[in-house]
Amino acid sequence: MHTRPVCRLAAFAAAATVAIGLAGCVSASSTSTPTPTSSSWSYSGEDGPAHWDAVAKACKKTAEAHESPIDIKTSTLVTDAAATPVKTHYAPAAFHLENNGHTIEAVADDTSANTIERDGTTYSLQQFHFHADSEHTIDGKHAAAELHLVHKSASGEVAVCCCRRARRTMP
Repeated sequence: MHTRPVCRLAAFAAAATVAIGLAGCVSASSTSTPTPTSSSWSYSGEDGPAHWDAVAKACKKTAEAHESPIDIKTSTLVTDAAATPVKTHYAPAAFHLENNGHTIEAVADDTSANTIERDGTTYSLQQFHFHADSEHTIDGKHAAAELHLVHKSASGEVAVCCCRRARRTMP
């Protein structure tokens, strides 16, 4: 099976369209203001990535697991010819906003409404959020923004789809 490289702009545009469509369905009560939950982690220092396993056991690094933030080195990337494409099943749905202390998340009211599928496993969209600048880097460079669509399988596996928005340069 021959697959063509994914156009990054097209992928970002598609994801942004999904996010904008979903964001239009976000519900928020005018009588309540999202309040941050307590958190004890950061992207640097004593609460940085090197110490995240003390905050949550799921963050413990293993040979197979990589935790955020990640710097993708394009010189070491390899293509998996056997990889199957991710299938998306998205539809308009209701979301509510939550402030986790690090970002505002649009959390799905019905997590079965939007799913992705990979290698026979279905992952339900739990929430989406944005980072500006990007959380992850490619060859050490941040993008202007990054959209994270966070999914979870019935067995608790997490799959995050990340869409980046490149920086524009002035002519």
